[in-house]
Amino acid sequence: MKKILIQIVLPIICLGIFPLQTAKAGVAEATAYLLAQSDNPWVTMALSAVGEETSGEYLRSTDGSTAIEFAAPILAITAIGEDPRTFSNTNLIEELKSYYTDGQMGDSSTLNDDIFGLLAFLSAGEPSDDTAVAGTKDFILQNQNEDGGWGFSIDGGSDTNMTTAAIMALTESGVSDSDTVIQNAVAYLKSAQNADGGFPYDPHGMWGTDSDASSDAWIISAVTSMGGDIDDWAIEGVGGPTEHLLSLQAEGGYFQYQMGTGEDGFSPITTSYAVIALVGKSYPVNSISYSPSEPADEDDDVEEEENHSGGGGGGSASKESAEDTADTEDTTDTEETTLAQLQAELEKLVALLSRLQASVTADSGAQRFTRDLDAGSTGEDVRGLQQYLNAHSFILTASGYGSPGNETIFFGELTRAALARFQIANNIIPSVGFFGPITRAYISLHP
Repeated sequence: MKKILIQIVLPIICLGIFPLQTAKAGVAEATAYLLAQSDNPWVTMALSAVGEETSGEYLRSTDGSTAIEFAAPILAITAIGEDPRTFSNTNLIEELKSYYTDGQMGDSSTLNDDIFGLLAFLSAGEPSDDTAVAGTKDFILQNQNEDGGWGFSIDGGSDTNMTTAAIMALTESGVSDSDTVIQNAVAYLKSAQNADGGFPYDPHGMWGTDSDASSDAWIISAVTSMGGDIDDWAIEGVGGPTEHLLSLQAEGGYFQYQMGTGEDGFSPITTSYAVIALVGKSYPVNSISYSPSEPADEDDDVEEEENHSGGGGGGSASKESAEDTADTEDTTDTEETTLAQLQAELEKLVALLSRLQASVTADSGAQRFTRDLDAGSTGEDVRGLQQYLNAHSFILTASGYGSPGNETIFFGELTRAALARFQIANNIIPSVGFFGPITRAYISLHP
């Protein structure tokens, strides 16, 4: 009888711990898929979330010329338990802080760099009263839209992806999930849910409002960050974002962006979002502790000096000698510091020159895009987009049609793939190679 009870009760207990709809279904297959992909910060975060060991060696050479380029690498470095101040060839936290100006992070017209910048700071254990941390948090709070959401840009409408990222950044910074700010954001997300239980990028988007895997995953992670139950977001008889997300997993283990889209250049990122969500993780995937070095106590310095000086005239001579040595060391340290500062400034100037050269090379018409472009589109604006991508190091192909100097008027797979890489690098979501209002706005601000 006892054996029969165990056979009945144990499955019930297991279901209570691991509900079927969240059953980490597909995570093993998705993990196997990610292990076969190229190094990428989001892939690293996902593998870390499932307990896969990854060295993240490629992250040691992290570099960039915009704030957003440092955010994901920092989040990946902390995900594997390392300190971004010392793991890379440079102090990535200080690099990110260098873009904090006038009370906001990076580009003053966008919010994605502020939201992901705050997540990066918090993952690295930066104190809440740090100027850049506190200022960035306030900037995010000040730019919540009337509908409760946040968008990619200051003047743009809300979208589910930026809203969920903002929720996670704010809750990680200490904002309570019961705070009006968070509750208004949740209300916006609830209003965006589709009848299939999933979520679109933008419920009012001109390029479509179908549910997609990335949005589903970000919703699940945001609910996790608030300590909520994703089952509460299910539609009776249909299911919720978890069920819809799982329906988009393909046979190869990856997650399609939308049903029927298949595998593309963004599939590893979409799959990473999904894995992180399905194993009950949010952003940051991991946070490290950090204690700034405390300055030496002046009284201790004086006492140490007296102990080493001895007594009488000999002590005075020793003290003078020590002071001379200290002066020499200070001069050397100052020279080294000055040289390092000059080298850092030179590197920034070189990076700026490269960007200016790319801007000059780019076709001037690239700043006047007026319509959406997708696979199959034709026209001179397609050629302008190809010229822009080639000039900004997102080269379609090294030779032949689409290569620098041989741009065409046809939007094909090469254009879509290069555009998706550009969107991924600049954290433009969704990064699927569709040229819509968000990407057009970004390019207009970054000629």
